Amino acid sequence: MSVGAFTESAAERADDGEVVLARRLRDALTRLNPELPAEEQEDWK
Repeated sequence: MSVGAFTESAAERADDGEVVLARRLRDALTRLNPELPAEEQEDWK
């Protein structure tokens, strides 16, 4: 893993215990299923 990748993902975490990066998950959901309404994308929380 490069140092740049580590600092990028570390900057997205609220704390060290945060495993799921919410923004990346939301982006992936939109890419994989663009027809999914935004309200349903939030149901994973």
